[in-house]
Amino acid sequence: MQQQLGDLVGKTVCYVGDYNNVARSLAQTCALLGMNVRLGCPIGYQAEDGEMEALQKLGAGSVAQFENIHDAVHGAHAVHTDVWTSMGQESETSKREKSFANFQVTESVMKDAEVGAIFMHCLPAHRGMEVAAEVIDGPRSKVFEQAHNRMHAARGLLAFLMGVNA
Repeated sequence: MQQQLGDLVGKTVCYVGDYNNVARSLAQTCALLGMNVRLGCPIGYQAEDGEMEALQKLGAGSVAQFENIHDAVHGAHAVHTDVWTSMGQESETSKREKSFANFQVTESVMKDAEVGAIFMHCLPAHRGMEVAAEVIDGPRSKVFEQAHNRMHAARGLLAFLMGVNA
């Protein structure tokens, strides 16, 4: 995000989808960086009140949760999503598809974000499910840059864990 947006303090990130491990890590990191954190999650898949309070205590400019994707994305500088059904949740696929049907990141949704807002996804993505093809394949999408950076972070972590000196 910093590569694309510059100084992140006061910028707004919106996560759309299940408040899962990806959402939690993203929200915590962004809060520590002084960003505003907005969550767009359907009922039953939201952060609990205690988690919202904890994010605020980490230093987030503001923390808010919405049940409407357009309200959640409004004013965001970065919009991030993840798959609707994670590994191990395959038996819930049908239920999740119904729950998340109104939480697909589309061009219409991205128009509610800031002009120049970026789209992010940790990949792999399901075009036509959590994100429309025109968004993930469009100019706002930074998913390949994100994956490239993740590769270098993983290499650095492995080198550190193996005791390799650079």
